[in-house]
Amino acid sequence: MKYFQKWSERRTIMKMDSRLINIRNKSLSPVLEKLDAIQQLQYQGNDTIATFIKENQNYKLLYEQSAKDKLSALIEQRWKIIDSFDSIRFNNYEFKCQICNGNIDTLTAKKYHSECIFKGGTLIRFECPHCGCIIGPLKMLTLDKDTFDLDYSQHYSIFSEGDTTEDEKFTFYQLNPQKDKCYLNYGCGSWSRTIDELRADGYDVYGYDPYSCKGDRSYIIKSIDELKEMRFDGIFSNNVLEHLIDPINTFLLFKQLLKDDNSKMIHSTPCYEYLYEYTRFHLFFYTGKSLEVLCEQVGLESYGRHDEIRNNNKYTSFLFRKKQSALT
Repeated sequence: MKYFQKWSERRTIMKMDSRLINIRNKSLSPVLEKLDAIQQLQYQGNDTIATFIKENQNYKLLYEQSAKDKLSALIEQRWKIIDSFDSIRFNNYEFKCQICNGNIDTLTAKKYHSECIFKGGTLIRFECPHCGCIIGPLKMLTLDKDTFDLDYSQHYSIFSEGDTTEDEKFTFYQLNPQKDKCYLNYGCGSWSRTIDELRADGYDVYGYDPYSCKGDRSYIIKSIDELKEMRFDGIFSNNVLEHLIDPINTFLLFKQLLKDDNSKMIHSTPCYEYLYEYTRFHLFFYTGKSLEVLCEQVGLESYGRHDEIRNNNKYTSFLFRKKQSALT
């Protein structure tokens, strides 16, 4: 079974109507130009932005808003344009489930509708009839890599995640860590104190995040190529799996990063169920038998689940290790 590792290859899965996309992109062009101009100026201070807007009639309606509000308004406008075209584009559409590789027909698959609270418009997801995974929105999964990365960077220039330090540490300690071992916080972000506190306690913990980490700390890895050269006794993440653009190949990477057959990992997210569906950045919900299928595809197994309510939020974690039958 072939899985598509490159973004250019991924787009061959999602059959695209190039004519419709060209029309859509033409409609988006003035919005994207405004986005680029405002984002270039936002770090120079509001006075600079205000002067720029006063001198350009096209920006007059945006003058009373703050820099972040301007970006937010333009992001909302961009997604409204995309939604107007994609409602046609994905109305009669077939694509492959990225967990089990089964066919999903948007005309017959079960649909889930919600609205993005981060100005991302309408969210439509589809349940795979073969493994039960809930996938989408397709408008995110069919973006090219540059546009996908840009959407993340613009999002984090406006919004920030809540402090998840305690949940991340709670997840980490379920690995039964040892201070002479090396660990990776995958998708560590910049909104928690987890790594700094664990390192202060004597644990050898690194972080990886290509999008939102700030500062220059030697134990924060931003390059995927650098990450691939490293090996870890344990890997952990909190609220990351739902963001993966390619779960199969990411789990294959996790398996590659595990130091030996005794290494293990743990991933916590409420999105083992269809929860927290109100953001376009949540792309996969590991419902049905999809987690079992994913593990089977990559030669891993889940061997421990923990559920509880933490700070009034649903918390679920699974422990993973290399498939034991493959080791004997």
